[in-house]
Amino acid sequence: MRSVSLFSRRGGLLIAGAIAVAGYAGACSGSDDGAASLTGCPDDLAYFEANIWEPILSKKCAVCHSSDGLAKGSRMVLAPSSEPGALQANFETVKAVAAIIEDGESTLLLKPSARHPGGHTGGELVAFQSVEWKTLETFVSRVTQGKNCDAEGVACTKVTPGARMLRRLSRHEYDATIKDLFGFDSKWGASFTADTVVNGFDNNAAALKVTPLLADQARRASEEIAELAMQSPGALIPCDPATGDAACAEKFIDSFGKRAFRRPLDDADRKRYLDLYAAVAAEAGFAEAIKTVISAFLQSPYFLYRLELGGLPGEGGMVSLTPHEIASELSYFFWGSMPDQELFDAADAGTLSTPEAIEKQARRLLADPRSDAVLERFTEQWLEIDRLASAPKDAAVFPELDANLRSAMSEETKRFISHVVREGSGTLPELFTAKYTFASPELAEFYGLTPSGAPGTVSMLDLAGTPRAGLLTQGSLLTTHARPNASSPIHRGKVVRERLLCQNLPPPPPGLNVQPPPVDPSKSTRERYIAHATVEPCQSCHKLIDPIGFAFEHFDGIGRYREAEGAHAIDATGEIVATNNTNGAFDGTGELSEALAESPDVHACFALQWFRFAYGVEENASLSCAVDELSGELAASGLKIEDLLVALTRSPHFTRRMSDGSEAGASGGTGSGGAGGSGGAGGSPDPGTGG
Repeated sequence: MRSVSLFSRRGGLLIAGAIAVAGYAGACSGSDDGAASLTGCPDDLAYFEANIWEPILSKKCAVCHSSDGLAKGSRMVLAPSSEPGALQANFETVKAVAAIIEDGESTLLLKPSARHPGGHTGGELVAFQSVEWKTLETFVSRVTQGKNCDAEGVACTKVTPGARMLRRLSRHEYDATIKDLFGFDSKWGASFTADTVVNGFDNNAAALKVTPLLADQARRASEEIAELAMQSPGALIPCDPATGDAACAEKFIDSFGKRAFRRPLDDADRKRYLDLYAAVAAEAGFAEAIKTVISAFLQSPYFLYRLELGGLPGEGGMVSLTPHEIASELSYFFWGSMPDQELFDAADAGTLSTPEAIEKQARRLLADPRSDAVLERFTEQWLEIDRLASAPKDAAVFPELDANLRSAMSEETKRFISHVVREGSGTLPELFTAKYTFASPELAEFYGLTPSGAPGTVSMLDLAGTPRAGLLTQGSLLTTHARPNASSPIHRGKVVRERLLCQNLPPPPPGLNVQPPPVDPSKSTRERYIAHATVEPCQSCHKLIDPIGFAFEHFDGIGRYREAEGAHAIDATGEIVATNNTNGAFDGTGELSEALAESPDVHACFALQWFRFAYGVEENASLSCAVDELSGELAASGLKIEDLLVALTRSPHFTRRMSDGSEAGASGGTGSGGAGGSGGAGGSPDPGTGG
């Protein structure tokens, strides 16, 4: 499949949309110094229109870089498309900016890649050396040097995998793995220091390190888990602990070690744990020695980390992941936990070597109810509703919102997601437009619906004839994204802009008062926020979020529907701007949800969010084509969510990696010490000295 750059004629969805945000925030700017004499190619104007103006500037920078915009004093002031001769004039303007050289490089390349010496308000919008960046580079070389005149746009001709890496178990994965390994519930992971969140997700490999604090927490947890496991060893120990011997210990170390490390032990592993057993057993006996061995296993980097290192590099530095690494990728992606016996057997037999075999396992895991936990976890972090239980609310304003109602809202979203994927159409648009939901009698009554079922149960309810539809009108999202005492167009517009359109907003300027407009009974929320957004430093970003957030004004700060806000009639009209394919006006959440459901921008963003979540990475230069391809697969599937998840297992990144030149990542490895080593996210693990 040939995938085209996000900046090419067919692209421009995510990165281009991100530049739209920068445009509104005044992030596209240049200097008047350093302009060079310009040459060019005969078809530069056509190239500019197709690859630069259409997907980027007209939708992304033109609002601020206009004669009356925030960037009206910059070198790049663009004419509106409706103005006669605008295309030629804008081409000349941008060509002049491309010729500005600072530190040996064009300003047009430095700014969006966040490498400009003066900084960049919008941060990194285009990864340095990525396909998107190279599209801009091609434009610069054409208009300033007359080079690359035959270029029609940079295309993704080959999808390559990312680098080898280690992925520390997240807190959720730790608890799920302990439960599957021992058979009892675990809350130890939940008590660990919070995992760092990157792009909304807490499983980013580069961010998940073992700090000294976490190492100590893991040590104490391992000791407590080992103690509990030996109270009822059951099937864990292949003999009676009261009469256990070295032969029994060896069997235990082989069987338990394989499951803990998610691969067979090598000779060095086996010797180290046998030596540890022998040393402790000589003084304290069999049971205490096994307890110590369990604790040591649970502190090992080979337990705490998922290895995605592969064997020795092949042609072009490509590394194939081992069958057991692929088995772990499958199980943690679809179940958030360690492989089951069928995956272990497949890895042992070497049958996870073909795309067909991997897809078969992927669909098996996805069909199992255990995958609900991952669907729920993704949704909670994608929409940032994992904060629902702790979202601060003023009890005097919202006395109805107790812990039970919050729990019912959370359960509504979980049941809804599972139903859409498994029993509904299974498509992304249904998440936004479904005219049904799942509610307890208490939540149904709160929504003004006819309750169904006994207290504490959850029933499917028809939403036909009501203002509710899909995720955007569920209490979990509306309650989380609101003020403690009121609704919030800012919070609700921001979650749409950042999580559904993948356009991250720059932080407010330092020293700016970011407090919301104070409650004023003489004005509606809309009136107060419109006045607030007219302040010059605030205006640019609030144009991107407030008009979206106004769609939600029929819902108060805890998701309750209202026809009026006190004495004020509600105006829920709004507009989406600065996107490639979603721009337009709407009235209320119904029309907003329909627009988002049909938007290629939202479809591409959804694919990107799953890419980040599944692989535990940020999209970068080496993976940008993989993101493009995944978005194409989602569109080709008819927007089927299950097919998107399976497509992630077909990407080269799922089974291969690019070598960094080191051979330390060969399968297996030696050493199995404690958690004290391995603080990084790439390369081979440091076995440490614990245990």
